[in-house]
Amino acid sequence: MCNLYNISTNQEAMRALGKVANDILGNLEPLIDAYPDRPAPVVRNMPGGRELAALTWGMPSPSFVTKGNPDTGVTNIRHIESKHWQPWRSVEHRCLVPWTKFCEWEDTKPRKTKRWFAINEEKPLAFFAGIWTTWNGVRGSPKTPRPGTHELFGFLTCEPNEVVAPIHPKAMLAACRDYHELVRLISHRTRGVLTKLSSNCHQTYGLSDLASAPPNADMRRLLVLDPSRPPLRFR
Repeated sequence: MCNLYNISTNQEAMRALGKVANDILGNLEPLIDAYPDRPAPVVRNMPGGRELAALTWGMPSPSFVTKGNPDTGVTNIRHIESKHWQPWRSVEHRCLVPWTKFCEWEDTKPRKTKRWFAINEEKPLAFFAGIWTTWNGVRGSPKTPRPGTHELFGFLTCEPNEVVAPIHPKAMLAACRDYHELVRLISHRTRGVLTKLSSNCHQTYGLSDLASAPPNADMRRLLVLDPSRPPLRFR
């Protein structure tokens, strides 16, 4: 399950690739690490066209999960066909989530290891397929509850490809860069489009540490990342 991704781009690129009609995001730092229950940029469907806005990562959790406690949200949606997600499968609730690389934790010993993935070595801007909603309730934790109206998003997952599967075999994020595929995901009226993501949506390349790569690894898919860089925030 992905609970960390990075956006290393600018608003102009997001607007251009997402064909955004309205930008209400405000000033965005050029490098952002996105975490659950925190704001991140999203391209969402609105009556006046696609809008670039800051929404909180984590869709509403089922009531049996929260049990009356503040909700931290569902970040990765694996079974979009389940009853809980039915209210948000329509086109009005579709969104595209900008990203340039995302993290999965490898189950190494004595502690887990961060592994980063991107479309290719250049880490171009791409989008996750997602859904969004406006929700009234309490977010956060029992110590720091945040009651009120919240604009939330989460993204869909699909079967992992051959790059992600060795690190995270259960699922991977539904990622896409092809414009025609983006249009289909955010605009197609058939609800089944969310459960039948094409292979174009998850051609993802791995970013790893060269020092830990096996001798026969394809080095074109591996890059050294700097884990010491601190996360950045919205201004």
